[in-house]
Amino acid sequence: MYVFLHTVKGTPFETPDQGKARLLTHWEQMDYGLQFTSSRKFLSISPIVLYLLASFYTKYDAAHFLINTASLLSLFW
Repeated sequence: MYVFLHTVKGTPFETPDQGKARLLTHWEQMDYGLQFTSSRKFLSISPIVLYLLASFYTKYDAAHFLINTASLLSLFW
């Protein structure tokens, strides 16, 4: 998900902005570049909440905990 939001530039479809979006990543295009909007907060918080829930429901099993931690860190690396 990180790669698609932060490194891939352009849009997957034709936009009416006359090419302005082709130089921006998807994260920069979201909400017209405004910071701390509800969409950006949700996309930042949801992986952390899922990590905490997965860790809790697997009862902090070592194997699952390491897999969950590695997957969470791969999102933010």
